[in-house]
Amino acid sequence: METKCCLVFDVGKTNQKYFVFNTENKILKREKVTIPKVLDEDGHMAENIEGIVTWLRESFDLIMASNEFKIDKVNFSGFGATLVHLDEKKEVVTPSDLTSSVLYGFSPKSFSNSSSDFFRSLTAIPICSIFLITIQI
Repeated sequence: METKCCLVFDVGKTNQKYFVFNTENKILKREKVTIPKVLDEDGHMAENIEGIVTWLRESFDLIMASNEFKIDKVNFSGFGATLVHLDEKKEVVTPSDLTSSVLYGFSPKSFSNSSSDFFRSLTAIPICSIFLITIQI
């Protein structure tokens, strides 16, 4: 018999996890994986978006095909202001593929003064064109 459940994905910087909760918030199933980081186009270590998406889709399909669970809710948790831009074909696009003048109402260069090092030390946010996620939304 299927149990009515909620599926929660937690995509962290170190581990990726999912949990299946029943209506009493008891964890019925969980999985934790670590998807290795990759080098981005600038040579920096970055999240492996393709690996994460593949894991998410495979995990989702596995749980949804189960005769054990009737998933009626799905939720996602991520670190910080995590966001992935998609184009009209639902393919991942990077900031360099986007027209920054359309997305951003300020110049990131305004943070290039002496206070930027202090700001970065407090927030751990690199100063770049995808800086304020709220402006994009």
